[in-house]
Amino acid sequence: VGQGANQPIQPGTLGSVLGQNTLNELSQRTGMSQQELLNQLATVLPQLINHLTPNGRMPTLADLDK
Repeated sequence: VGQGANQPIQPGTLGSVLGQNTLNELSQRTGMSQQELLNQLATVLPQLINHLTPNGRMPTLADLDK
């Protein structure tokens, strides 16, 4: 987390981080293949982190109360 855009994440790396059990469950819940799921997550995750960490830092509890 920092100023500017987050670094991209490769789908294979994301798959290793999530683990096979999580991938299986997410795939079943979404109806997407694991590869499609990883591709989508790899695209959206950096954008989501940017949105959730304004000003390049983790929000404090006071920030969340606003």
